[in-house]
Amino acid sequence: MRTKLGFFAIMICVLNSCTQLKIAVDDLRCEYLTNPLGIDVDHPHFSWKIAAEERSIYQQAYRIVVSDKQSEIQAKSGDCWDSGWIKSDYTVNLKYEGAPLAGNHTYYWRVCAVINGQEVWSKPSVFHTGLFDETDWKAQWVGVKEEIIHQSLLFRKPFSIEKKIKEAYIYVTAAGFYELYLNGQKVDDDVLNPAITDYRKTVLYSAYDVTGLLKKGENAFGVMLGNAAYNMYIFPDRYGWGDSNPLGTPRFLLQMNVVFDDGSETTVTSGEGWKYTMGPITYN
Repeated sequence: MRTKLGFFAIMICVLNSCTQLKIAVDDLRCEYLTNPLGIDVDHPHFSWKIAAEERSIYQQAYRIVVSDKQSEIQAKSGDCWDSGWIKSDYTVNLKYEGAPLAGNHTYYWRVCAVINGQEVWSKPSVFHTGLFDETDWKAQWVGVKEEIIHQSLLFRKPFSIEKKIKEAYIYVTAAGFYELYLNGQKVDDDVLNPAITDYRKTVLYSAYDVTGLLKKGENAFGVMLGNAAYNMYIFPDRYGWGDSNPLGTPRFLLQMNVVFDDGSETTVTSGEGWKYTMGPITYN
């Protein structure tokens, strides 16, 4: 009889253990994105999902921790923000309420949810902040003085890196469309960037992690510019809207912030020293 009871007790423990493994906190998102780059809001919103194979699974409370040190998050603590236990079943749009976030900085976060009385920790996630203020931009707009109607423009600038790199992020935009290259390689697979806006009020920028594209020694940027709606003329059989008065020739703004292994930093920007020529696209 004791043997049978012992066997059943072991089976119950095994079944409970298996059940616990079927519950997970996953699909962590910051500002609706997975591991986003260039978040430029100082109080981002967090979301997650509860994954389980069983029914009647619900969240009773949660705790969010945020840190700029991965070791802190691995230890389930947050020196930038620890929300403490909050009794709620909310899993969407939970606002960051911690210490002020720095621009151009990497942060780690994770969440612990109490699900049917059981504490379940998510895996760590990450987000990188963009440039919060205009004063964070050290770059200058680069364009040409001559009239551009159909052609595309190609810009190039060489620069040197003499130390071992820890991380490097680029922030770039254009009045018009751009394609950005680093050491001959396109930095993304996007097309027609940035999205068209009212350039007189807003220009959108993108952020890229280019740590793996840099090398010690000589490097070079390449930028191709297109007209988009910034430099739009009315021609037969060509799309346009309104009176299509051009706002000017295309131009771009670029800034790369580099952090070295020794803790020092450098910035490479658009401005003086960029050379240009007409590109291979003759009508755009």
